[in-house]
Amino acid sequence: MLPSKTVASEEIGGRVTDHVERRRHKRHENPNLLITVDGHTYQARNWSLGGVLLIGYDGEKTLGEAIRGELGFAGEAERHPFEALVVRQNRDSGELAFGFAGLSDLALDLLSRHAAA
Repeated sequence: MLPSKTVASEEIGGRVTDHVERRRHKRHENPNLLITVDGHTYQARNWSLGGVLLIGYDGEKTLGEAIRGELGFAGEAERHPFEALVVRQNRDSGELAFGFAGLSDLALDLLSRHAAA
């Protein structure tokens, strides 16, 4: 079971409800993460050490489809390959979410450094 923590409380219908975060990895809203998939580079809406949510994606992917690409940060030359599995696509909003299935030590180090910044 994933660790959980209360991240917010909200009053709904006269009672207080706690929202519990069940993600394994903290999500970062750093739009400087750039992902190249299928020869096109996209900006991340948010990301974690477990995966990425892209914006502006206009391709067609299926749930569970394996993808390969490169990741890096804007303004930096360092780029690293990754493998991932598609977990969600919303063609109306141009969002594509995937979970990393294979990250090199160098890619993990790059993401970890930016997560700590």
